[in-house]
Amino acid sequence: MRNQIYIDSLPTAMVNNKVLVGVEDTFEGFKTKGGIELVNLTEPDSWADSKQFNISEFVMRNGKVLLVPKVITKGSFTYNTDCELEIGDTVWWNLISFQNHVPLIYNRKLYLMVDYHEILARKRDGKITPINGMGLFTPVAKTSTALSYCVQTGFSDEWILDTLPQRPLRYKDDRRSVSDIWAVGDKVRLLVGGSPFKLEGTINKSLEKELYACPMNYVICTV
Repeated sequence: MRNQIYIDSLPTAMVNNKVLVGVEDTFEGFKTKGGIELVNLTEPDSWADSKQFNISEFVMRNGKVLLVPKVITKGSFTYNTDCELEIGDTVWWNLISFQNHVPLIYNRKLYLMVDYHEILARKRDGKITPINGMGLFTPVAKTSTALSYCVQTGFSDEWILDTLPQRPLRYKDDRRSVSDIWAVGDKVRLLVGGSPFKLEGTINKSLEKELYACPMNYVICTV
């Protein structure tokens, strides 16, 4: 890990909108397709002399909540929200925001302090629910027809709305407020540049359903 902090005991409280999550995917015993067995990435020498980004940083996109802040402040974001997390929730966070996470290592286990506003969704009692004004979407397959055969050629620019957020966000600018006209099952298009974030499973296991998180105010129309 880069910039990791080795600690003798776990924190007992979170401040500044940070959520403490435990990461299960540390590559312990993981084998590549070429048969190489990787070491636990929490070990001091697991990264050799490299100070650059490592593929493991892009794998670690989910973890289990251990501590949540008592109060969520707006910070540098443009909306207000209440805490929608509980200890024990599994959460997914924004891949791009990883560089701002603080890695902690305790007893050869990896923990991250993740900004609450960068968390996309939670899993509680087997149900995945988006937070922070996100919606969950499934991609629509793109097909082409030739000689009476229909062939899938990837994904189109259309999405099926799978899950709505439980709570609407309170934006400072009301023009960004989300309309309530959308319903689960709608086939929609999103703003250009609003590419949804894919929710990944653990290293060797994908989710039962392919789900992507995207802000609901990026939805522009039904199709």
